[in-house]
Amino acid sequence: DRIVFKLFGKEPNQFPIFVRKQILDWLAHSPTEIESYIRPGCVVLTIYLRLSDSIWEELCSDLSSSLARLFNISNDAFWATGWLYTRVQHRIAFSFDGQVVADAPIPDGCNIFSRIVSVKPIAVAISEQAQFQIRGTNLYRPTTRVLCALEGQYLHQEFSQETVQEVDDPQDIEEIESFTFSCRVPSALGRGFIEKNV
Repeated sequence: DRIVFKLFGKEPNQFPIFVRKQILDWLAHSPTEIESYIRPGCVVLTIYLRLSDSIWEELCSDLSSSLARLFNISNDAFWATGWLYTRVQHRIAFSFDGQVVADAPIPDGCNIFSRIVSVKPIAVAISEQAQFQIRGTNLYRPTTRVLCALEGQYLHQEFSQETVQEVDDPQDIEEIESFTFSCRVPSALGRGFIEKNV
């Protein structure tokens, strides 16, 4: 799973050199992956972690205190200045200048967020037109965008078919939606990302 931070009014060059160490000290676990990208007005920092369910539960059950620990262990003002949005599983928090001003669960059954369930294929060859199939929930909301990025650049996408899969289990209120798109993969080696932006 992951922890997502949106750091408003920050620039990538303001990130502490030891941000990974600060996260490690905060959670006492090493992130498996950290990625960041720039959005208008903020930097989005996503931390991917493999934690036991009990650790996730501890983190989510008192997100305010967890964030206060992060603010306190930092030797600089990076985490404790400006607005910070944090999402951990189904919980969100906002803080301003190192003080948590809102900490709330996302209500059960609340379908305001889209979610990618799968992407196929998971790897493509260089310099060829690639076709991807995306499956997920709430992908067709007017405010949802799905983006394909490689080496820090967004690739031009051509969207094609859209489908909605019927749900077999009546208890599952989320419908699985899918669509395909194609894009030309440039001559570059590296990891690409399919991301949703709401």
